[in-house]
Amino acid sequence: MSADDIPEPIDLAGMEVPPEVIERVPAQVAQIYRVAPVRFDPKSDTLTFAAADVDNLPARDDLRFLFGCRVEFLPSNEEAVADAIERYYPFDIEAELRETVEEFENPTPPPTAGVRAARTLRRLGGRIRSGVSGLFGGMTGNERNEDEELGDDSPEIRFVSAAIAATIRERAGGFLLEATEEGCRLSLLAGGLPRELMMIPRAFGQICMERVKHMAGMDRPGLHPDPPNAGLIMITLYGRRHVCHVTMSSSESGESAEILVEGQTFIFISIGSSIEPEKNIPAALARLWDHARVLRYSPFYHTPAIGRPDDPDFYNCVVSVWTRLDPRELKFDALRKIEAELGRVRTDDGCAPRTIDLDLLLYGDLVVDEPDLRLPDPDILERPWLAAGLLELEPELVMPDTAKPLAGLVPPEARAGLEPVRIFTEKVWEKLKNEREARR
Repeated sequence: MSADDIPEPIDLAGMEVPPEVIERVPAQVAQIYRVAPVRFDPKSDTLTFAAADVDNLPARDDLRFLFGCRVEFLPSNEEAVADAIERYYPFDIEAELRETVEEFENPTPPPTAGVRAARTLRRLGGRIRSGVSGLFGGMTGNERNEDEELGDDSPEIRFVSAAIAATIRERAGGFLLEATEEGCRLSLLAGGLPRELMMIPRAFGQICMERVKHMAGMDRPGLHPDPPNAGLIMITLYGRRHVCHVTMSSSESGESAEILVEGQTFIFISIGSSIEPEKNIPAALARLWDHARVLRYSPFYHTPAIGRPDDPDFYNCVVSVWTRLDPRELKFDALRKIEAELGRVRTDDGCAPRTIDLDLLLYGDLVVDEPDLRLPDPDILERPWLAAGLLELEPELVMPDTAKPLAGLVPPEARAGLEPVRIFTEKVWEKLKNEREARR
């Protein structure tokens, strides 16, 4: 399907969906597959969903099997689908918080495997990524298990997930879990002041805080890039991605955890080198950590220099980062500075050999068309390895300037012949670990 053949997204916000259609589709199904039911036509036996990725054939096949009827996808976007799921399937967060405490105080033998597969996260369409998971393991975002906490149905995982959901629903800045003489207090942080939600047993609070530290990577000091008392959790709830900043502190009453929650802005940077790539790429990434948190990375692709058969080949990958720098600060104060430190001299020859090449590809939903800054980077549609790297990290990525899926704009045949270089990828990330340790 060409870009011109892709229909415009439907208006989910202005659509009235009959209650019987919503009742036909369980909340868990809608959240796991990130689809919103729209209508059911008994004459053609067709159930229609709104979906961000209308070409997701495995999801369509699963839904066809689950409901025993024809399934049709209409195009939408992730934000609209998430809003619809939250609107169609309200969730009693307070009841979930109380239930986790009751299960901790009155444990029962675990049920048959798979029966209670992470209820809270599943209900909320949830996925959790710890702060450093996979970053130095030589695995890409798609290869490693991004649902590493999802199979854990323990009360503490469900409690922390529900606390994050309460923060988001109440539009609070975060929440505080603090030890007191009476127990452990859960409070929302709104307007700079804590608002108590509930008191839980001190022992359960300690277990929850230990799990928070694990989810944030704080119990892995050899890998963790932050101070010992800080960390980061990536979580998806209601189909939306969020960043949770964790800070641990101690007082006479015991340990406390402050978790600040904000929406995740997807920022993607391409990294390439044709001059000593095994040396320069880890050096560049180590410096990038000083300005941004590297969250995930694609494998490297080995590509010839464009139009220069005698020049050395390039190694290229794409990384997803989190930063508080704005696009101009990131591009000119961070990326260009790193290039200069590693001996890169920019010229009008865009295909010349180089020690390092750092380009800002996407910055959330921003669309910028200025002489020295264009977002999305137009090279995404011109250089297949950029699209391949982006799709490794976000298979359902929608381009903010066209509101169309990248997979449809750069189809598989345009990316044919690109093979990930796994061994090189593993070497680079192992060297990055050493580089970061050396820079501390």
